[in-house]
Amino acid sequence: MRYDFDILVIDDESVVVGAVSKICKYNNFTIDTANDGSIALEKVKKFHYRVIICDIMMPEIDGFQFLDEFWKENKLTPIIVTSGFSTNENAVKALTNGAFDFLAKPFSFDELSSTINRAMRYHKSSKIDNNISIANLSHPLYVACPSAYYRLGYLSWAKNERDGTALLGIINLYYEFIGTPAELILLSVESKVYQGSTLLTIISDDSSEHVVPSPLSGTIVEVNENVNQNYNLIGKDPYFGGWLYKIIPSDIEEELKQLVPCSSDRV
Repeated sequence: MRYDFDILVIDDESVVVGAVSKICKYNNFTIDTANDGSIALEKVKKFHYRVIICDIMMPEIDGFQFLDEFWKENKLTPIIVTSGFSTNENAVKALTNGAFDFLAKPFSFDELSSTINRAMRYHKSSKIDNNISIANLSHPLYVACPSAYYRLGYLSWAKNERDGTALLGIINLYYEFIGTPAELILLSVESKVYQGSTLLTIISDDSSEHVVPSPLSGTIVEVNENVNQNYNLIGKDPYFGGWLYKIIPSDIEEELKQLVPCSSDRV
């Protein structure tokens, strides 16, 4: 497939478009832009893009509506959703609706660059087969999420335990596309986590930071220190040996409703 542009930037703020374009061009990516979701939908019918960066708040068609319409066409391009209204709720909604990742505005040069590079690595790994898509979880590197688990997009997962606690971890596809991990920054016991807030930060060998959002809120009661000794547990055994934290959840009944049941991936 021939790609007309590397990246489509969808945002109605010219200052933001200009800043994103400069960052992308610094990384030698070709850029196309649209100031509204309706214009962007017309463009994706005509042109091919490797990655799309889409704001939420726009006139006519907003970012969530764009996601819905885009997936109806079974497009394979990873979409990075951004928002100046950077609530955890917006992050959770975007990821649950199929976004590759979420970035809160204002984001830094490094934050945008690391997210784009991760999306590009995903795209490069899947472009040899047009049937491979993050939307249908057919990627050969994806370790299937067990049916009793719930996931926040394609980034993190949660499992409700019988003793009233919950286990949290990350989807292995996220780990596969960060490059080589150099350091994991884990939270400590008694730390509070919130749905959509930072669960884990991974520093890759090029010094890029990759932030994973939490699927649930609660208090950490146990940290799996084994993953600091063997990072590959996250990639090879993400749902069992590679879990990150055990928490006492604060509102699990309501928050599980915001996640995708892994059992639905098998339907």
